[in-house]
Amino acid sequence: MNLQEDFELQQLYELSKQQSSDLIFFDQEAQFFKNILTKYFLSKLRATNINRVQLLNSQLLQLHMVKANITDDLLAHQGNLQARIKNLLSKSFDFLKLENNRIDDEIKDLSKCFKHIKKGIFSIYKDLGNDEFDNNGEQVKSNPINPLINT
Repeated sequence: MNLQEDFELQQLYELSKQQSSDLIFFDQEAQFFKNILTKYFLSKLRATNINRVQLLNSQLLQLHMVKANITDDLLAHQGNLQARIKNLLSKSFDFLKLENNRIDDEIKDLSKCFKHIKKGIFSIYKDLGNDEFDNNGEQVKSNPINPLINT
């Protein structure tokens, strides 16, 4: 292995560590939004919007399974990179580069899907923003003449 290839392998390995960090953050962010959906939104929504929350929650679960598969691929890729750096693997640099690009594309697709789910969550939040709630979480209607007075 020449110095240029060694340098490029090290760069791929660093990129894979960043991808791993991105997936860990994805988990934390997805859990945050799932908690918002189940702990905050469900208790405050009308029946018509509950289906939206359940659909978004289902989409989050599906996305979590996809993320788990990507994580498995990424860990295998990191193992391949480490083995290649230590000259224990005969896979070519081009193969490892393609493998890295595929994982990167999968992470980008995951992010796009997650962005769509977050837009749905923000949409529900926006709909909730039009309603007012008392300290017990009960919905109260705003007075149409003076919105500062609740009925």
